[in-house]
Amino acid sequence: MNEDNPRDTKRRKTNGVANDHPSRRVLNSTMDGKERSEFGLPEVKVKLLDPYEQYKMEKLGAGGKPPSRHDKEFREEYDHLGRKLDFDDHSFHQEYLQVFVDGLPLHKNGLNSESEFHLSVQLVPRRTGDFHGICDGISADLADVGLTLFTNNGHPRVECLENALVNNDTRKPLLYISFFTLPRHYRSTSSTVGALILKEVLKLFKDEYSVAIYIPSFRAQYDAEEEAEGRRERHNHRPPGVEPTDEEILAEKKRDERYRELTHLDMRQFFRVGFRQVDDAIVLSQNRNSYLFITPQNARESILTEQQALDTPIASPPPPPKPMIGLPKKLFSLMKETCSLYTKSKQEFAAIPMALSLLNDLVKSTSDATKDLLSQCETDEDRLGVILDSHAFHVCAANENLSFIKMLLNLLPEPRTQNTMAMNHLDMDGFTPLMVCARRISGNDMANRRVAQESRIFLESIISLGADKNVLHPQTGLSALGCFREGRERENAIKDIFGFFLGPQQEVHVGGEVSRIETVLEPDAGPTGADDAVLSQRFSNDFGQELEEEDNDDY
Repeated sequence: MNEDNPRDTKRRKTNGVANDHPSRRVLNSTMDGKERSEFGLPEVKVKLLDPYEQYKMEKLGAGGKPPSRHDKEFREEYDHLGRKLDFDDHSFHQEYLQVFVDGLPLHKNGLNSESEFHLSVQLVPRRTGDFHGICDGISADLADVGLTLFTNNGHPRVECLENALVNNDTRKPLLYISFFTLPRHYRSTSSTVGALILKEVLKLFKDEYSVAIYIPSFRAQYDAEEEAEGRRERHNHRPPGVEPTDEEILAEKKRDERYRELTHLDMRQFFRVGFRQVDDAIVLSQNRNSYLFITPQNARESILTEQQALDTPIASPPPPPKPMIGLPKKLFSLMKETCSLYTKSKQEFAAIPMALSLLNDLVKSTSDATKDLLSQCETDEDRLGVILDSHAFHVCAANENLSFIKMLLNLLPEPRTQNTMAMNHLDMDGFTPLMVCARRISGNDMANRRVAQESRIFLESIISLGADKNVLHPQTGLSALGCFREGRERENAIKDIFGFFLGPQQEVHVGGEVSRIETVLEPDAGPTGADDAVLSQRFSNDFGQELEEEDNDDY
């Protein structure tokens, strides 16, 4: 056959280049990995070591007698995938999950920081009665995934996952991709290596999982300079009480913008194989992380082009609320300060005969100060706006201050229908005053009969003044009942962490008080689905500190 005969060359062409043409041989032998990956030509293979090979590698590394297929440990602790861990889960790192790109073993490059590669996946039993506990026992990031996206029974909690699994929610495990870091020359969006590796991983486990999850990471897209800077940051801590300088604030803002850009880059390679973003509003607004998911049915046979991946929209959290300024901020500060003083005075004056008179004087002086603030408003509409925007009712509800709530209601402009609107106004986080109160009292000492009774009476009182127990949080779907339950579940989790346990009689008493409060808060149509779902959550140890940082503590 004539090498230079166009007719012969045409018969030997593949993708426009003859297989045995000199230019093709040069292309195959000299083009470096980066260029090959960007032209879409790399050959990618992913191999899971045979279970016995995994066992041998593990045993030979530990020393001792030579391993055998007849070893009791191998027969009892390994299945068709590999070693079964504490929760019947499996964990595979690049030692066992081997990746080859153009015949080169990428999995052996993990020790070289210049060509770092890290791949780690877990298969986690999902449809169990303690899914949150299993996730928490494996890693903090997986605990975050479990709690945010699933109930404790392993059912999806968010709408997009429910829709994806509605017709094919099997009892198969969750495939969690915990680490996926490529060598730097494969990290550009034009490279196909990352997408092809992911495609092969999904194909390898296609019969083993029901849904796969990945948390995108800006660190997976660092360049060398950013990686070094990240290491320095981990060792540089601002001393307590030292405020950041303007330069530091600006630098931090730029870093955050860069982190967001890198996180989006990390997401693009997953989009190319069919992963979707969890874009439910509640997840976007209340979580620091983004989450990507895919089911076996949605895994793509052919990857998206670079442009298609770049065109895939990425949902962002809603912008932060505008800071409170002007008269609303002044009224908020006034109510917060005087509510705190009222509570403290109530405790200190309890044994003084003139206590009621002293507290009434505080209410009157606060009312006068509030009137002075509102007198700066030109219209009734402005006055109403200041009261609502200050979240003064939320402050009073959080502090269980009925006297101040009645005082504020008397200061509202006519008509009196404004009362109901004010008592059910949403704050910047979507909570009504009743919800804020329910969340706050959930942490009260329910073993103290007087405390529990006072909280219940306060709830009944503000409901009688117009607080609506049927209002739902716009994102979570929780009613005030669900807010109370969520707080109780978190409180119980913290007590478990620190080993606080009630005696049998106290358990019965607390259960009774909680039940009575739930009866007061229950919506007319009964608990919502979200309210009931709270009871199936299991809060991990990491959430103890988060309770201390709840944003209703602003009140």
